[in-house]
Amino acid sequence: MGRRAKYLTQADRQAARREQKARYAQSDLGKSTRAAAQLRAQERAVHAQEALAGTIDIPAAMRAYATHPFCMSWAFRDATGPALGLQKAPFTFRLPDSRSLRSLECRGSKDPLRVKLHTLQFTWAIEAADARRTEWLVSSTEDVIELAEAELKAWIRGWMQMETRTVLAGMEAEIWEVAMCWGARRTIMLAEDLELRRQG
Repeated sequence: MGRRAKYLTQADRQAARREQKARYAQSDLGKSTRAAAQLRAQERAVHAQEALAGTIDIPAAMRAYATHPFCMSWAFRDATGPALGLQKAPFTFRLPDSRSLRSLECRGSKDPLRVKLHTLQFTWAIEAADARRTEWLVSSTEDVIELAEAELKAWIRGWMQMETRTVLAGMEAEIWEVAMCWGARRTIMLAEDLELRRQG
């Protein structure tokens, strides 16, 4: 023969559960647990506000550029080509010489030059993020914040200089657009990584 059920209906079971929770909330253990949870929530809120106050202001136009769609090619597997000035500080646009551009056009897949440039920048952005993760694993949070903020400021300065540049139409404009897109994306990627590190 089976056991006799303590509660015959679902409503009885829910009422008993509510009553048990109310008793626990009024007990010393329940009160101390709730107080500890509230304290943790307050500490998290203060930490989030401090992190927000310490962030560097990224221009709205830069944030908008970082969301521009781009086209890349998985068929283009080359890892070398014109960096457009985005591989090292001061992160300002450098138009590649015509020889470098011709070489890139002839290499690998038959994709347009713009697609190859986007593909290279994507590859380098992922490599930079991976290298940053490895470096940050062995660095203190204070060192990471100091270095990352300096790099962020350099990216923003470089991008703003690119933005004011007078660009001709045609191929130069397309290449400049790639640099603008990836200058913004790399900045946002770094800012997001830094915010995650700040939060622990």
